[in-house]
Amino acid sequence: MLDVDLLKASANDRRQQIPAWRPERYFPPRRDGDLIRDGVCSLFIAQKPGVSRPTCGAHLKILARAGLVRSKKIKQWVFYRRDEARVAEAEHRRRLVTHRAGWITARGVPTGSRRNA
Repeated sequence: MLDVDLLKASANDRRQQIPAWRPERYFPPRRDGDLIRDGVCSLFIAQKPGVSRPTCGAHLKILARAGLVRSKKIKQWVFYRRDEARVAEAEHRRRLVTHRAGWITARGVPTGSRRNA
């Protein structure tokens, strides 16, 4: 099954990095939300790579559509946390595709050159 939202999420290096950042390691604790239970405030996510808040917001929307992160509003802040099951599923799919691509390349069959015989 082709998951377009997942492909869009993985099409950008920055979007691939965001779910990999562990809250307890890369972000300071907040008074208005637990890093593990609630996630990280979008403001801190934008500050880490040094991008604007609108740019970060666009990345987070794509990640949320793909199901890789979940959002939660607390007061005036929006917190994001990883969806562990979906991230694991996406990683499994990536490994499977990479493995199959390597298998095809190793046998000398150029991708897309042969149709069903």
